[in-house]
Amino acid sequence: MNVNETKAANEKQTLAELLQSNKKDVMLQIAAKHQADVKKSHTKGKIAETMVPTMVDNFKSLLNTISQDEFDTLQKIIHSSNEETVTFNDQDAKLLATLAELGYLYMEDQQEFEPYLPIEMVDCIKEIDRSGQLEEQMEESQELAGYLIALVRLYGIYPISQLVTVWNQYHEEPLTEAEAVEKAELLAKWQTEYAFAEGIVYSLLFKSLEEVHIVMDRLQKIPYYMPTEAEIAYYAEHTVNIDSPNYLNLKNYFDAKSLVESTKAEALYTVAYGSAIGTSGKSINAALESLGVFFESKQEINEFGTLFRELDDNTRKWDRHGFKPLEMRTDKEKEKEKNTKQTPITVHKIGRNEPCPCGSGKKYKKCHGRNVS
Repeated sequence: MNVNETKAANEKQTLAELLQSNKKDVMLQIAAKHQADVKKSHTKGKIAETMVPTMVDNFKSLLNTISQDEFDTLQKIIHSSNEETVTFNDQDAKLLATLAELGYLYMEDQQEFEPYLPIEMVDCIKEIDRSGQLEEQMEESQELAGYLIALVRLYGIYPISQLVTVWNQYHEEPLTEAEAVEKAELLAKWQTEYAFAEGIVYSLLFKSLEEVHIVMDRLQKIPYYMPTEAEIAYYAEHTVNIDSPNYLNLKNYFDAKSLVESTKAEALYTVAYGSAIGTSGKSINAALESLGVFFESKQEINEFGTLFRELDDNTRKWDRHGFKPLEMRTDKEKEKEKNTKQTPITVHKIGRNEPCPCGSGKKYKKCHGRNVS
């Protein structure tokens, strides 16, 4: 059978057939993502038979939540499997990865990158495309999806009631909690940044629901910040505020260091995102050192410390339910801080014959200390 014949055959393969092309452990992982009631003792055929109805229903529901760009990506996959020339870009990559993780996307040739969908999924896409209802369905779902992700990036964790509160602040037609739960359950299946369970939306940076509850209990006395509509739109697209003066000041600091561009960008993101999610200064410093970013003089570390404090004070933080530390201080506390002399930051001076802290095994004078007088 030649390549074209193989592709044509694969295009017509059913979801059950393609699921069984996986190892059983992979099938069980996919089943867990769809909450399908299968057991490890079942045969691959039985597992696939049980999974297919649930996966088809989930796919139909998911089609009502995707953006126009994501729908265009699905169309690209169909065109590709029909032997048409298609170019996939970085924007397509996230959806392709999600589809593969959920058991919907398969590859004809790993080297040539020829993705295709089971025939049931292709039929679902063609049906909704013919219905003429796609644009209206997607517009409402995408706006709510933007709210969900923006609030995750502002709060880290929040109850579904907070989504309802924020949504109803800016919409005349109110959203009920039952509607919010239904939408959140659906939308959470279609992305990889947050999860929804037990009425709580939370970042996947949290390792378990137990950890989520511990953090919520600890922060229960702190009110939730009410973002503006402009902030919701901004954080739906960005994980941190890359346009703030404090962020740009820190960017200028890293730009002035002798680092490759990719390291500068990663160092900046490490500091800014670490500040937002509450990473300790010690952990941020360790992460910077792992990137090869070192502070080699007292003046340099004090300069960075000042820039970091200014950024941290003006960052919307998870452990303050989206408030900036500066917003939560009383006028009296601000005045006291203004008149308090800053405690100088101490720095360990590295001896020229000591091992370089980057872990290279070389002496400091022959590694990162080469250009330090």
